[in-house]
Formats: sequence, structure tokens, C-alpha cells
Amino acid sequence: MGNIALINVENQPVRYQFRLIGTNITSIVKRDQTNEYLDEIYDDDALKNVVRSFDYILENRKPIRAFGNVSHAEKGHLNVEVLDAPLATDGQTVDMIIKFVKWTR
Repeated sequence: MGNIALINVENQPVRYQFRLIGTNITSIVKRDQTNEYLDEIYDDDALKNVVRSFDYILENRKPIRAFGNVSHAEKGHLNVEVLDAPLATDGQTVDMIIKFVKWTR
């Protein structure tokens, strides 16, 4: 569970909220943002980068794998591989996203 995060999805307007952030993630980025909304944490430029995969998931209802760094958390020297996947309570509408993180340093 340490490398997993759950993100709540609210609609109209779309907002994302960290529901759970694994202990390995919080330890590496040096902050725990559980229960915080992403649009209240990040500036506009960082927010666009952070939610790009989430927006894709909402539109396509498909998982996405990505590689990058953690510059949005001021840790640009850390490289990651992530898998973001949709979850839907009703089997149709994405209301949560699960994020798996692998640190590739």
C-alpha cells in the first residue's frame, strides 16, 4: 500500500481530491496531502501536469501508464513510473482513480 494513492473524482465541475496517499509516497515527497484537493495544492501550471492523466481517464475510462519526474512536488530529480487506473462504484462513471507509483531514480 505504500506506493498507492487513491484520488476521489468530483464532477460538475471536475475536481480531484487525494483520498489516500501511501506512506512511501509521503515519505519521499516529504508531505502528506490526504483529503486535500489538488486545485488547492498546486499552482495552475503544476496542476495541468498533475491532472493530465486523470482527465484522460475520465474521458476514455482507460488506464494510463506514464514516466516522468516529481517536479510538481519540487523533487524534479526523482524519476517515477506510474499507472493510473479508473474505478467506478456504479461500473460506468469514474468516481475514483487508483495510482501505482514506482520510483526509478
